[in-house]
Amino acid sequence: DHPDRQQGGWNRVATLLGDLKTTPDPDVPSKNLIDTTTVVCFSEFSRTPKLNNRDGRDHAIVNACLLAGAGVPQNKLFGSTSEIGMNAMPVDPNTGQFSMSGMTITPNNVLASVLANAGLDTDKLRHDGLPFLRA
Repeated sequence: DHPDRQQGGWNRVATLLGDLKTTPDPDVPSKNLIDTTTVVCFSEFSRTPKLNNRDGRDHAIVNACLLAGAGVPQNKLFGSTSEIGMNAMPVDPNTGQFSMSGMTITPNNVLASVLANAGLDTDKLRHDGLPFLRA
């Protein structure tokens, strides 16, 4: 039943985003809620993209998240993993693309980016936001 549950979850995210796109923001009448709301969607752990020898997926040390709405660029994929071992690879903090001289993205970097885009202080996170996550 896992695929059906996954589909149900993604359908609910799509419904939420659709509602945000069509609902006027009561505080900013010229905008819809999607223009003033940032949605962050992630899991506490992830699975490998490749099947193991039992046709299943193992736990992975890297993860993915979905960002949508205010303050984040649209239709942008960023980050990188290695072909062997699926390890996190460094990316250029300005572009989000693979760069050996770059940095490994952490959840704290993503959170700092979302908070900075909202105009909030991120000093206590001890991590910088990522320039490529600014709309």
